Amino acid sequence: MTHHRLPGGTDVSQMALFDPDALPATRVPDAEVLHELALQGRLVQFPTDGDGGYLLHLFVNEAVPEQIKQYCVTEDTLAGELYLASGRIAFGGAESAFQQFKPNAWIRSDALVAPGRYNYVGYRTEIPDEIAEQAVRSDRTPAERWLGGASTIIILFSVCLCLVLALRGQYFFVAGVLLAAYIAVRTVKRLPAYVALAARLKEAQLELPSIVVEMHATGPLEKTLK
Repeated sequence: MTHHRLPGGTDVSQMALFDPDALPATRVPDAEVLHELALQGRLVQFPTDGDGGYLLHLFVNEAVPEQIKQYCVTEDTLAGELYLASGRIAFGGAESAFQQFKPNAWIRSDALVAPGRYNYVGYRTEIPDEIAEQAVRSDRTPAERWLGGASTIIILFSVCLCLVLALRGQYFFVAGVLLAAYIAVRTVKRLPAYVALAARLKEAQLELPSIVVEMHATGPLEKTLK
C-alpha cells in the first residue's frame, strides 16, 4: 500500500494522471491524442476550474482516509481502468504529457507503483481555505502568532501613512515609507521563527489535496494489453 502526494499544474486548465511510457516522446499531444490515450486506459483527464496549482493524493491499494474523504465531492467522480506499463505514473498539466518532459514541483510530478492494470476512482475536493491555517494555529507560540500577522500589520500601517503623506504632498517621504516597509517585511520573513512557521503551514497544505485518486491493482498488464 502506498500514498503519493503529487503537486502539479501552473497556468493550465487541464490536469491529467497518466502512464508516461504511453506518451509521445518529444511533442505535446493534441486533444485528439489525449482523448485516444484516455480511451486506451493510459491517461485520466481532470477538468479544472482554471489556471493554478493542484495537488493530487494518490492512494494505491488502500482506501482514502476518512479525514480526506470527508472533503471529496462524490457527485462527479471519475472511474475506470488505468494501465501502467513499467509502473511509472505522472500527474501534471496536459502540456507536460510527453516522455521527455522533466518533472518539477510546478507542472508535473512522477512516482513509481507496481506495473499492471488498476481500477481507479477519482474525486475533486472542496476544502475551506482556512483549514490549513487552523491546522497550525493551535500550537503556535505567542511570538509565532505575532510573526504570523506582522507582515499584514506593516503593510496596512505603511499604506495608511503613505495616504496621509500623499495628501500633504510629501511624495518623497512616501517613497521612503514604501522602501522601509519592503525591507521590514523581508526581514520578518527571514527570521528563523517565521521560516519554521511557514514550513509548518506548507506541510499542513500538503495534507489538503485538490484531487484524490484511489487505485487498486486488478492484474498484470500483459494479460490486458497485447
